[in-house]
Amino acid sequence: MSKLTVYSASAGSGKTFTLSAEYISKLISGDPDAANHILAVTFTNKATAEMKTRILQHLYDIGYINDPADKDRQSFFDKVKKLTGGNVSDDKLRQRARAALGYILHNYERFSVQTIDAFLQSTLQYVARELGQTANYAVDIDDKRVIAQAVDDLLQGINDGMAEKDVKTAVEEMMREKMADNKDWNVTRDLNDFARNLSKEVYMRYSDDITKAIEDDKRRQKGHRLEDVLRKMRDGAKKAIKDAADAAVAREADIAKMSNGQRNYFARCRNLAENPDGNIKTAFSDSFRKCAEATGDDVPQVLLKKGDLNNDEMVTLAMSVHEVLRNVYNVYQANVVAYNSANAVLRHLKALGLLNAINANVEAINRENNRIMLSRTPLLFDRLHAGSEASFVFEKAGVRYDHVMIDEFQDTSRLQWENFKKLLIESASNDKDSLLVGDVKQSIYRWRNGDWGILANIKGEVCRNIQVVPETLKTNFRSRDNIVRFNYVMSEYLAKQFDKLDEGAHPGAISDKVYHEVEQECKPKKGGYVSVAVTDDKDCWHFGTEKPDSPDGMGSNAEEEMLEDMARQIRTLHVQGHRYKGMAVLVRTNKQGQAVLKYFAAHHSDVKMISNEAYTLAASPAVELLRALLRLLCEERNSVACSYVAEQYSRKYHKTDFDEAVLQNIKTDGIRALKDYLPEGYLDSLDMLRHIPLYECCERLISLFRINEMDGQAPYIYAFLDDVIAYMSDTGGDLYAYLTYLDDTIEGKSISSGTGDGIEIMTIHKSKGLAFDTVFLPYCNWPVTVNDKDTLWIDTKDLPAPFSTFPLLPVKAAMELDNSVFCNAYREENFQARVDALNTFYVAVTRARHNLFVWSLQNPRSKDKSINKYIAQFVKDSGKLQFDEEKKKPDDEKKYYCDLFAMISSTARFSEGQMVMGKPVIPGEKAEKEEKAGPQNPLDFREEPLAVAFETIDARMSFRQSNESQRFLSDGEDAAGAIQDGYIDRGKLLHAVFAGIYTAADVAASVDALRREGLIASKKDADEIAAFVGKRISEGQPAEWFDGTWTIFNESAILQRTDGSTLRQRRPDRVMTKQGRTVVVDFKFGKQRLEYENQVKEYMDLLRSLGHRDVQGYLWYVYKGEVLEVE
Repeated sequence: MSKLTVYSASAGSGKTFTLSAEYISKLISGDPDAANHILAVTFTNKATAEMKTRILQHLYDIGYINDPADKDRQSFFDKVKKLTGGNVSDDKLRQRARAALGYILHNYERFSVQTIDAFLQSTLQYVARELGQTANYAVDIDDKRVIAQAVDDLLQGINDGMAEKDVKTAVEEMMREKMADNKDWNVTRDLNDFARNLSKEVYMRYSDDITKAIEDDKRRQKGHRLEDVLRKMRDGAKKAIKDAADAAVAREADIAKMSNGQRNYFARCRNLAENPDGNIKTAFSDSFRKCAEATGDDVPQVLLKKGDLNNDEMVTLAMSVHEVLRNVYNVYQANVVAYNSANAVLRHLKALGLLNAINANVEAINRENNRIMLSRTPLLFDRLHAGSEASFVFEKAGVRYDHVMIDEFQDTSRLQWENFKKLLIESASNDKDSLLVGDVKQSIYRWRNGDWGILANIKGEVCRNIQVVPETLKTNFRSRDNIVRFNYVMSEYLAKQFDKLDEGAHPGAISDKVYHEVEQECKPKKGGYVSVAVTDDKDCWHFGTEKPDSPDGMGSNAEEEMLEDMARQIRTLHVQGHRYKGMAVLVRTNKQGQAVLKYFAAHHSDVKMISNEAYTLAASPAVELLRALLRLLCEERNSVACSYVAEQYSRKYHKTDFDEAVLQNIKTDGIRALKDYLPEGYLDSLDMLRHIPLYECCERLISLFRINEMDGQAPYIYAFLDDVIAYMSDTGGDLYAYLTYLDDTIEGKSISSGTGDGIEIMTIHKSKGLAFDTVFLPYCNWPVTVNDKDTLWIDTKDLPAPFSTFPLLPVKAAMELDNSVFCNAYREENFQARVDALNTFYVAVTRARHNLFVWSLQNPRSKDKSINKYIAQFVKDSGKLQFDEEKKKPDDEKKYYCDLFAMISSTARFSEGQMVMGKPVIPGEKAEKEEKAGPQNPLDFREEPLAVAFETIDARMSFRQSNESQRFLSDGEDAAGAIQDGYIDRGKLLHAVFAGIYTAADVAASVDALRREGLIASKKDADEIAAFVGKRISEGQPAEWFDGTWTIFNESAILQRTDGSTLRQRRPDRVMTKQGRTVVVDFKFGKQRLEYENQVKEYMDLLRSLGHRDVQGYLWYVYKGEVLEVE
């Protein structure tokens, strides 16, 4: 039986070491070409590069360096030898390693260490026909851009009156809702945000079924469509509740005679009667429930004052009032599920239709451009081999892998797993072993379809003929002892606390299934420092020190005090010798990272910070200047762009202040009003810049404005030009479209921050897989429950009618879902949110090697739902139980926590709101190129920062012919007159101009389009052609043809079968129809010829055969201005 080894690799446990050893052991146990048949899959491109490098380095070490004194190399060699069975001599292993290394280096393209996406793409290219694509289809990695285009097409369709009524109604409803909330009516951003659901696997799986269900629903009679049925259900439930509440309101006087506390019951009933939609979602209080459920002699006890219990009249009244209140409660309980369920679906039912329409646009765009969205490749792959045991996809692609290794398996999605399961089954059928490596505790990519449940239940996921062999990597090689113990105790504590929040979906599951292997052994690295500071209920900080004197009155606000304390800790460590380079600030969101950057820039500017946000193209003055210059080519009178360009250039090179008074002339003169502040030759080049290719235009602007001379901007310029090339290769070079695209995407484009000596600021998600000497974790206050703004996708197959009408329904994750037919899905989502919150914390705190600082700032928006609450409770409980006199005879739970906290009690110190372990550690200095004694590995590459400069080279040529121009000239008839040095035939050019003219108003646009394509050489030539054509179409009979009253078919093909099988195409220059009349015109630019008349007659006969009765034909000799009718 083949084996599937599953490594559970907690943070810092040597996962890469183990994975590399496993790979090499299989590599050198087989033939020299074994690398062809081992597939290693990683999660990111960075991890792929690192793994390839590690494998090559280790192969060289084994094959060429035999140094027993080098403990690291010898340890790896021993691990590989053990994995190979230990039956091969050392010399033989080294010989095989050398052979394997040589084979890989000479056949590097077969070295199959890839990301999941790369593997699927490389395999799918062999089955393009089965996918309905041509062989040269492309995979679009920018899903957002395609979705944005689909949304724009949807809105344009509504503006043009082409959209379906339901789509238009849904968009209008979204607008009304936004305006009712005093928001901007523009729904483009909202649609783009919602359309991101198209990339969710749960939607992709059901998209075809959703389309069918929506179409079926449209065909139902009015009153029977899902929306109608749900409205009837909701309104019926609301009416029943309101009627019961009205009956209680009618008894206001009687209720007032009860004890004062019972007036709250009346207020609840009145709210339901006056505003049922706003109050039904609010559950009844426990006291109201107890009152409603009271029976017999208990009724007076819950309603009356003690003095009235012996008053028979009041007891009778109480019993009567109780019946009314009980009826309200019972009616509410009987109808609230129906109301909440129907209301939740109705709020987003139209949005589902919109999403379906956007999805249709996405598919149309992809078909038109022969593309596949990256997020959909797993779905296409799954559908291709659905139901097959040995997939033909792999066979057709020539793929045969004996061993499959998947890293970061906890982040694998369900579709990805279904695809790779086929490979594992095929490997098992050949009696070969495979390998999975992952850690459920580090699953933080559920928002990208990651499903940790696959790893947690791996034995149930694979076939019975595959033996699952679990292995646990228990030793932490990264962090010092205090940090390892703190992470275990804190994670275990939080897991137990989060399990107490479970509503019944997964009782005890976080402790038992996710964090059951959180405890680690520590490699002998004693010491380490941990500091945890929390806020109290008054939102004040207690650091165990006096309140610091901070700039600008800082310290009165908890957030500012937190950042000030972090700055103080950073300075203290730095003064003691800790380099900035080994420090990192981890945040959960980019917004928090920006807040840290802003604060340090304002108050501690000498502390160097490095972040991706600081290296975005949007932050580059060179790129901003280029954007402004490109915008001016489209909008000469854009005052913001004008002033920015003039000010930046004048200050940089003229060393003078910019006189803002000249801005008043921009409205009339545009950029030309600022000629004294601009480089020589720029204004004269404006027209030329608009008509040359976009990339060359950018190069010319860089040269004109000497942007390449701006200090430190060369990397940004290169990155910007790379983006221009990528855009042009994919969508063309339209300047205005590129600016729109750039406005939407520039914030997300950045250059590498390099390896400078600065404190790195990054999100926790980006820090995964990295390690730092010291980690600062501010803003540790993220929610532990589902965000009520999130969309839940409900699989309806197990739901009652009418909710099962559609296979999938979107609902907002609001609290009232807990009292609906969607309660199980809502509770499951809350459970997953708690796992996400704890995993995010675990990933963050396990990045630290020597020092860890945590600030848990109270989140006022989610006081009871933030991880801050539980971290604060941990500090309080661990400090209290450490000195608790009752721990000699504790209950079971208390004893558990006493034993748990005992693991940190020897080094932990507590003060109000703070826990500290150990003493700060200053890591030793390491040379930038630290070299080991003995033989060196030439494959041990090290990054070295290099200076980069940008140079522009002026293109010197008298004439450049575009590709379009070459195609235009390819069939070369005799020239009638030259416009561009004899290269372009005038008649042929005029034909192209007329092909773009429908009415007289189109002349300028048609001429301008040909000039942009390089077919017209200069503005002077363009003006001459436009004047000539404009004159001809305004004279005599042609003036009627271009007056805008005809339906026009320019250069439209007419297909004809000549002998019943041969298909022939005819293409008249212009066909016009109006009120039953049809006119066909052929433009001619030479001498009269008889065959021209025969050609028009043929066109006329073809049009009559198509059903046109009144057909007239004309030859128009444009040069002469002569029109001849053809009889």
